Amino acid sequence: MGTPKDDALSVTRRLFEEVVNHGRLDLIDELVAEDAVEHEELPIASGEMRTDLRMWLTELRHAFPDYHVEVQDVIAEDDKVVARERITGTNVGPLMGIPPTGRPICVAGIDIVRVADGRIVEHWGMTDSQTMARQLGFTSVR
Repeated sequence: MGTPKDDALSVTRRLFEEVVNHGRLDLIDELVAEDAVEHEELPIASGEMRTDLRMWLTELRHAFPDYHVEVQDVIAEDDKVVARERITGTNVGPLMGIPPTGRPICVAGIDIVRVADGRIVEHWGMTDSQTMARQLGFTSVR
């Protein structure tokens, strides 16, 4: 095991590359602690971070089969990692019950994770949902 900073970087990279980009939902239990705390308000939430992450990524993959997160910047200090991302995909399936638009998205995201004992124990995140709504043609979203 490396330093807390090395562990945090390694776990964060695996989360984005293996879980988010390659759909390896089976790795969530390995990378996310059972009692992890999710600070981001997700549209689908049970209160248990690992369950919520599985449900939300499944929803996103159905709506955007080509969903991809490109990590553009990473800042790590001690047990925390901040990642700035470019999120892309094409909406070919329903999203939260809304019919697909066939339109592409390209939006910014920021995620912060705290890692302890080789697992994510806290997460904060923000995605530019206003730009995504506009790109999908939902101009009335405020």
